[in-house]
Amino acid sequence: MTEIWSPPLPISDKDEPLYEAIIRALGNDIGSGKLAADARLPTHREMADILGIAIGTVTRAYTEAERRGLIRSEGRRGTFVGATKGPSALSRIMDQESSLIDLSRNEAPHTADPSLALALKIIARQPDSQRLLRYTPVPGLIHHREAGARWLSRHGLQTNADSVIIAAGAQHALFTIFSAILEPGDTLATDQFAYPGLMTIADRLRIQLVSVAGDNEGMLPDALRTAWRRRKVRTLYCNPTLHNPTNVVVSKARRAALAEVADDLGLNIVEDEIFRPLLPDPPPLVSSLVPHRSCLVMSVSKTITPGLRVGYVVPPPDWRPKIVDALQSGMLNVPSLTSEIVAGWILDGTADKVIARRREELAWRHGLLEATLPGLSVHPNPHSCHAWLQLPERWNCTQFSMEAQRRGVVVAPAEMFAVERPTSINAIRLSVGAAESRESLQAGLVILAGILERLGRPHAPSV
Repeated sequence: MTEIWSPPLPISDKDEPLYEAIIRALGNDIGSGKLAADARLPTHREMADILGIAIGTVTRAYTEAERRGLIRSEGRRGTFVGATKGPSALSRIMDQESSLIDLSRNEAPHTADPSLALALKIIARQPDSQRLLRYTPVPGLIHHREAGARWLSRHGLQTNADSVIIAAGAQHALFTIFSAILEPGDTLATDQFAYPGLMTIADRLRIQLVSVAGDNEGMLPDALRTAWRRRKVRTLYCNPTLHNPTNVVVSKARRAALAEVADDLGLNIVEDEIFRPLLPDPPPLVSSLVPHRSCLVMSVSKTITPGLRVGYVVPPPDWRPKIVDALQSGMLNVPSLTSEIVAGWILDGTADKVIARRREELAWRHGLLEATLPGLSVHPNPHSCHAWLQLPERWNCTQFSMEAQRRGVVVAPAEMFAVERPTSINAIRLSVGAAESRESLQAGLVILAGILERLGRPHAPSV
């Protein structure tokens, strides 16, 4: 029987992400001849089970290894050592990215973007615009933080500039917060499904993610108590409004119950409300219910623009020095120019107009989705950038995603988001906002509908 390859253990030191360690091990064994050309590699699930890590980490490692030309995927046949014959890996990637309809990246429709050219002209006319070329205080310039406080106050948290810290988007904010308040080996509770960026942070910081069961209203308070008792959870991460990937909007009553449990158990809360401004009338912020133990993160990436990398953090007062120190050690401060642009859009009303246009465009796109793939959306919401689609039983989500990519459409299977173990949930996340145009989205949805119309597709083998 052929021996299944696995990286030598331990695969990574504390300064190397797990997915990079897998890639390094692949490269070393290929270079030494231990892994011969065309050798078959373990499946994503097999590798995750061998190493005891999240399947999303393996998926990221294999994807990046293929981009570097170390391995190749041949669909249902498996993954093999050696690049695909033909053009270089880079040229294949460029050709693929130009031809694919990518509905896997979670973003708002860029057809509603504000005018960068106009913003830069306004800044250029300011007599003191040169000040933006200088170093700034680590938390950000005071008038940028005042704009951030105004933005947060509009969306449910009454605060002031002295309480706000500016970060380079939500991903950077979360990395900075967790590096400041958690130690390697600490446990962080979250939902059963979470966006892959959280798993990347956990891998990098050696934080143990613990999934907590939920229902249609969100995370279950009793399940959170159980996780705290069994796994010694210290902190809760939640994404309670238009949850990524499931689209759940945690109810007002459930938010209050979770806040009560956290307060009773002494749990810290990091609340990620990146999608909140898209919802016209969202429930109260968890952070507003227990502000003394909650840290709010609200980036503008899904609402105004992802490219400028601006997000706002409001921690409890005793967290603030640690977070500022972590921010300073990482990048000193967020570039003043990007903060100036976003502050201008918040203060002159552009941000609100952009959100109104995004809501309108997203509602149209969700209408198209329901017309083309009726009845598949779970927790549908016309203001969300994404949809969580339950697939028919004859399709396995991973096989479906592979078939979709073969036909030119990229979607994200449920197992990419599963926190602790392979999931039995047969779903995909589809970003309606990612398509460059309505026509591109329609073309992608028609392709997916055509795949679903095929009958008799078997599940992936379990062994």
